[in-house]
Amino acid sequence: MGAKEFATKLGIKSQGKYDQDNNSFIINLSDSDAYGYAYTKFENSDLLDEIQESSKVNENTSNLQFEAIDEPFIVGLYADFDNDIYQITITRKE
Repeated sequence: MGAKEFATKLGIKSQGKYDQDNNSFIINLSDSDAYGYAYTKFENSDLLDEIQESSKVNENTSNLQFEAIDEPFIVGLYADFDNDIYQITITRKE
């Protein structure tokens, strides 16, 4: 299964693009509501576990990392609240 297919399995239907340099699939989210929706899906998913030691949150940014339970992926959920940038990255573990 590829990263795009795993995104679909997680219930993320937004269009994304591959970043060949980082071996990642990147999905830009439209706004903070889409970020909140993705966060809720990831937190309640049986497919992911949050990597607490890699997740960082403050008043300006949020960078949460999740590990896929039965697939070789790390899922990042990023927000820059000041600049309205919201993103999901799905990277295959090496």
